[in-house]
Amino acid sequence: MRRLILLIAILLPCYTMAQELSFDSLMKEYSTKSNCTTINPSGVILQTIGADIGAEFLQAISVEDEALIEHFKKQAATITQGMNVIMSVNADGESVQIFQREYGEGKTEIIILTSDSDGCVLMI
Repeated sequence: MRRLILLIAILLPCYTMAQELSFDSLMKEYSTKSNCTTINPSGVILQTIGADIGAEFLQAISVEDEALIEHFKKQAATITQGMNVIMSVNADGESVQIFQREYGEGKTEIIILTSDSDGCVLMI
């Protein structure tokens, strides 16, 4: 019986980590952390500022806490896994990667990941 309980205790964290990571879950996680900023403008504000280019929404997360940057980069890699890299730029310790995924009905998801030694920004 103790072995079963021990096995469950060991496997439960693995199960919760294996659950799919989403951009929304990252927004919730980083919205309450210091040195992190989340941006979630409404569709109305996007149209008001002249961004009526067919984008349904825009969300971004900026992490500037040195203790969180590497973990955030790993999470970003999980979210962008399987997406096409349509552009990658590396210069002077800064990098920009643009990812794309096609959905049915002519919809496209684009994720931009920028990082340098001071921070990391993930935008969808």
